[in-house]
Amino acid sequence: MTTSAVSFTVGGNINVSGQVNIYTGAMHLSSDASTITTTATGDTLTWAPPYTVAGAKLTVAGPGTVIFGDAAFHSTPFTLTAETDVTSGSVQFNGAVTGKIDISGGNAGFFVLESTLASLVATGGTVTFDVPQTVAGDLILGAGATVSSDISGRAMLIAQGDVTLGATLSVADNTDYLIEKDSSGPVSGTFAGLPDGATFSVDGTEHRILYHAGFHSSDTNDVIETIGDVDAPTAALTPPTVHDTDTGTTFSITFNDATGVSNTAIIGNNNLFQVTGPTGYSTFATF
Repeated sequence: MTTSAVSFTVGGNINVSGQVNIYTGAMHLSSDASTITTTATGDTLTWAPPYTVAGAKLTVAGPGTVIFGDAAFHSTPFTLTAETDVTSGSVQFNGAVTGKIDISGGNAGFFVLESTLASLVATGGTVTFDVPQTVAGDLILGAGATVSSDISGRAMLIAQGDVTLGATLSVADNTDYLIEKDSSGPVSGTFAGLPDGATFSVDGTEHRILYHAGFHSSDTNDVIETIGDVDAPTAALTPPTVHDTDTGTTFSITFNDATGVSNTAIIGNNNLFQVTGPTGYSTFATF
């Protein structure tokens, strides 16, 4: 069934059987009890742009597929501002998503547009990222959920609030940058079975995961992967260099950190320990 130019208010359940396509219009959710339920695995409901789903909370249930925004029409706006709970089935977020997203089961994927979500909480099911997403509030990828991505060279998620981890990580071989945490403070928890510095194999290539690294030189709380040659720094330590000056003697040594960035450590006779990276002092302390 295909309908167009349809706008309506929903306060209860929408049952989907078969193939349903809705084009152009708006759906307003008047109650948190609003639900889309597919009745069979082959059932599909597609909301094609231009369309807006807004209002109270929406729950997606059932074994079928719900598609918010047809990927073939991604240049035309589709906006989902309502809080959306995914409990089962398969949900594709192909448009602009600005509401809260909770995933407790099924499969949910972000495939077409980059969006800024109010928050993202995954406690079950699988959530897949084909394009990066920004999360303005809390980002929780909890135990019981699986996180999948094949994004390379960019952050899978940009977190502007608190980050809590515990989910199982399942990524492609080329994935290297997982979470850019723009807010202050460390990431809480780790991905399942992957403590800080742990190595794991993806399609025969060794990866190492770090939770206190920086994609930018000033960051210390991003979550990244290093790919290949994870057993040791990329360069050996240089022999110490001794500098005699009028104010005393200093010793310096150059090394690569765990991410392959070159640093220089200097110990002076005035009990100062200084580590200098490519952008200036990264650590300065007394002992």
